[in-house]
Amino acid sequence: MSPRVQDTLGSTVVPGVEILQVADLGSLRARIYVSEWDMNKIKTGAKARIRVDGFVQGWESETNRIGSRPTEISQELSGESNLNGVTPLHYYVVDLIVANTEGQLRPGMAGLARIYGKRQNVAEMVWEGIRNFWGRKFW
Repeated sequence: MSPRVQDTLGSTVVPGVEILQVADLGSLRARIYVSEWDMNKIKTGAKARIRVDGFVQGWESETNRIGSRPTEISQELSGESNLNGVTPLHYYVVDLIVANTEGQLRPGMAGLARIYGKRQNVAEMVWEGIRNFWGRKFW
C-alpha cells in the first residue's frame, strides 16, 4: 500500500505519494432490501431491473450477493405502521451489479428494483398460495 498525504491543511505533497483515488463507475452495486416473505424466490445470479428516480429508462442487472442475516430498516422505507401485537417484517440486503456504460448512474441515487424469479403459470401461483396458507396453519 502506498503512503498517503495526511488530511491536514498545508501538508506538502511529496512525489510518489497518493493524494486521491478515482473510483471506476463503469459498474456499480445497487443495494436493495427484500422482505423475508420473498426470500425463497430469490437466487444469486437472478436477472433484475432497476429504475432510478428521475430517469425514464431502466438498467438491467443481476443479483450478486444475498445477505445471510436480516437487518433493520427505517419505518419510512418499509411503510410499516406502529400496530401493537404485529411483528415487524425482517428484511435482507441483496446486492445487484449494474453496468453503467454511459456513466449516468452515481453513488447514492435512489430508486426501485425488480428481481425476476422463475416463470410460473397461473395454476402454479395458485397452488403456491394454497400450499403456503395451509402450511402455516398446520405448522
